[in-house]
Amino acid sequence: MTAFTESDIKELKDLMIVLQQEIQKLQIGQVEIQRDIKRIEIGQAEIKAKVEGLDKRVDDINSRLNIMTVGFLSIVGVMTTGILGIIGKVVFFPNP
Repeated sequence: MTAFTESDIKELKDLMIVLQQEIQKLQIGQVEIQRDIKRIEIGQAEIKAKVEGLDKRVDDINSRLNIMTVGFLSIVGVMTTGILGIIGKVVFFPNP
């Protein structure tokens, strides 16, 4: 059997203390990482809510644009029909 001296035992104790301190640092780091992950998840949920709000606004703008386009094309159609009607009357039924 090998005999352990006091210096060997002290060295082992010192190593154990250092290892315990490193483990505590790692545990603290892990807790901080978990907090950061929770903050990121909360921020991600807020961003999702904002994106959904923006999607709704874009849909509203698209519906307004569609209404304006239909109105504009209706006016253009009426004007085109009127102009073609006048041209047709002048060409096919000239005044004597």
